[in-house]
Amino acid sequence: MGRPSLPLPGWILALAIPAFIATWILAPRETFSGTTFGGPPPLPPRDVSKDAPPIDPPWERSAPAELRTVLGLERPGEIALTFDDGPHPANTSRLLDILERHGVRAAFFINGYWLSDRRRSGERAAAVVRRAHAAGHIIANHSYSHAMIGLSPEAQAFEILANHELITRLTGERPTLFRPPYAVTPRHARALLRELGYSEVLWSATAPDQEMGDPALIASTVMGWLRAYNGGIVMLHDRNRQSVEAVELVLRALERENCRRSRRGQQALRVVPLDSLLRPPPQSWALSVEPARHGEGRHACADRL
Repeated sequence: MGRPSLPLPGWILALAIPAFIATWILAPRETFSGTTFGGPPPLPPRDVSKDAPPIDPPWERSAPAELRTVLGLERPGEIALTFDDGPHPANTSRLLDILERHGVRAAFFINGYWLSDRRRSGERAAAVVRRAHAAGHIIANHSYSHAMIGLSPEAQAFEILANHELITRLTGERPTLFRPPYAVTPRHARALLRELGYSEVLWSATAPDQEMGDPALIASTVMGWLRAYNGGIVMLHDRNRQSVEAVELVLRALERENCRRSRRGQQALRVVPLDSLLRPPPQSWALSVEPARHGEGRHACADRL
């Protein structure tokens, strides 16, 4: 007795599935890293002034360059708000509304991947970046596609330069602050960042906001770090709705915290722009510290306690 033959639909599936798998494997396509199987995409056209610092291939250097790295703990009592992995057309826009309402300027460490014209939301994301820059927020480099670890020197250069030139064209200003994905900067990337005049900005107050679903828990975690370090650099992710909602709670919590500090005659915690926090501290920091002052009066503070 011969083997039973497959019905027609079975034969179709038997032929189609391997063909689909082979096509999927061999076809070039965009990955989350923003590169294709044929290698990284070409760099955007350079549009920098003639006095730009020379950019030599960093992998040709034998020794890694030194790079200024900051955590934001050099100026006690001061806080800078920073946001990674954006922009998001809706959530970042809502965050900008919150910051405007509180009169706070922040820094956005963006990934240019989200602004690609190959994405449906690319132009809306670019409009959000332009709005943030026009409002006085800092637009900083977080690599093009949130990739750095394990990349070749050429790919590291692409991640930095593609985002660098995209931000320059979008804002009219060269970015000078870089935050490495996952807080790791390979030595080849460090050399190129030094050549471009970057400072590396890390953080001292954060929360696993991408895993936490409760904005109140995110806010309380951030406030715990700010109290422990008496200020510092806050890092959250503005692509997440719960993170944006947590920012409002953090700013309200800081008002209550400063009311308590005012009653005790302690130094207030002040939210300042990141570039202000990165300046060297005064020679005599103790002489520059003032007790907390609030224009709203004791009754307003009492309402928040």
